[in-house]
Amino acid sequence: MKGQQTHEYVVPFSATDVWEVYSTLELPQLIKKIPNFLEDIEVHGDGSVGTLFTLVVPPGGPFRMYREKIVTLDHPNMVKEVDVISGGVLDFGYTSFRTRFEIRNLGPTTSMIRSIILFEISDAKAAENAKLANVTEMEPVAKAVGQYLLEKRAYPSKLVGEQSFDMDVPHSAAAVWDVYSTLKLPELFKQLIRDITWQGDGSVGTMFSLFVDPSDPVGDYRERIVTLDQQRRVKEVDVIENGVLNKDFTFFRTRFEIIPKGPNATTIRSIIKYELNPKSATAAANMQYANVMDMKGAGDATNKYLTNLNQGRPGGPGTGGGSGQRPSGGWGEPEFPPPATGGANPPPTGSWW
Repeated sequence: MKGQQTHEYVVPFSATDVWEVYSTLELPQLIKKIPNFLEDIEVHGDGSVGTLFTLVVPPGGPFRMYREKIVTLDHPNMVKEVDVISGGVLDFGYTSFRTRFEIRNLGPTTSMIRSIILFEISDAKAAENAKLANVTEMEPVAKAVGQYLLEKRAYPSKLVGEQSFDMDVPHSAAAVWDVYSTLKLPELFKQLIRDITWQGDGSVGTMFSLFVDPSDPVGDYRERIVTLDQQRRVKEVDVIENGVLNKDFTFFRTRFEIIPKGPNATTIRSIIKYELNPKSATAAANMQYANVMDMKGAGDATNKYLTNLNQGRPGGPGTGGGSGQRPSGGWGEPEFPPPATGGANPPPTGSWW
């Protein structure tokens, strides 16, 4: 049996603004914030076609987890399609399940979010499980996007920010990515901060706990790898607990792009994206904690490690003990092992790897 259901929701924003959310990884970030909607979403990719999502639903339903894949991302027509590829309804007699989003322009400042589910279920299971197909589940998503855009319009100067920094290093992109994409980078920085621990193997979902100097105003925090694109050499890490999230930030992501420039020339592009609570009186003051130049330390440490490795000198992960403080010269020239003394500088607010 084949079926189709449609839900439409009109919002007072241009189709371009709405599509900017639906066509990017802003959408899963918003979905995570919908109360009692999903327990977790893990993203495997950069939001383009082929990106995979692992979705964990709250207890009490017929299933707890399923995976989806973006199969269509049509920017000119503002159409996105996502297929369930494992788990979920596929374990209950469904042979295919696709969600299609169409963003339709209704005027300069009005658009419609049309959500469509297209599915096929075996006749033997249709009577029992056809009810699992329910397009109205897309309504909270559309409402969340509308609320997000409303807040963004009301507080455009404080809600969203982005900074980037490029650093050129004399090493191949493959060698640099081998550091950034693995646990070699946090091993390097264990020598430069008080402590780092992690749960995971460095793949998507790996959690990091970062312990900074007690005098630091940001404090200890936790992060999680949300994207690790081996083909494009892109890595994204989100702050998920404490740190800047206690300083009016509601979202803080660090993105690393390793860009080849030649056989032994690479650009390390570091990007931070963040949102603050615009209703907080201290949000403007706390924006100082968003500084992409903090990521220079990751590039310096990687460059030093690869240079020593090429010259056959010691100085990589696991060599020497850390002082628990930054070198007094800041992040510009990390040493391995680090000096035993030195003043502690404020730590980066986001990721170090």
